[in-house]
Amino acid sequence: MVTALEGRYRCTIDDKGRIAFPAPFRRALSPEANDTLVLVKAVEPCLYAFPFDIWQKFKSNLLGRPMDYRTRMAVTRLWGMNLKYVTFDKQGRIQIPADFAAHAQLGNEAVVGGAFNRFEIWNPGLLEEALRNSADTFMKQLGEIMDFAV
Repeated sequence: MVTALEGRYRCTIDDKGRIAFPAPFRRALSPEANDTLVLVKAVEPCLYAFPFDIWQKFKSNLLGRPMDYRTRMAVTRLWGMNLKYVTFDKQGRIQIPADFAAHAQLGNEAVVGGAFNRFEIWNPGLLEEALRNSADTFMKQLGEIMDFAV
């Protein structure tokens, strides 16, 4: 049983742009999420999907951080103007707006992955490329990560 935002699932996207969100991920949401996700266009060609309650905390922490004016404007514009609140329908699907699907280069299938505090929705091929690219960065930090984690 999934109790955290971890793992990944391959999902289909129907002709209306709805994705059947993985049932284990839906069950992992807290009641405070109110069956609502906050879709955000990521800097990479993917979408972030924050459970509503986690988004509220994340946004509060983000906006509470010291930032210079230009950084604050970039953050609030790029994320504040590129997000959409979506709720699950009775079949456990969410609607991905066309411009969000285009940003993530989604076709008729996607990978939904848990990234601890959010979900990520990827074109399967682009995800594999991103994972390969992330491996180099991860390996450079692995020693430090392992020493800290133990």
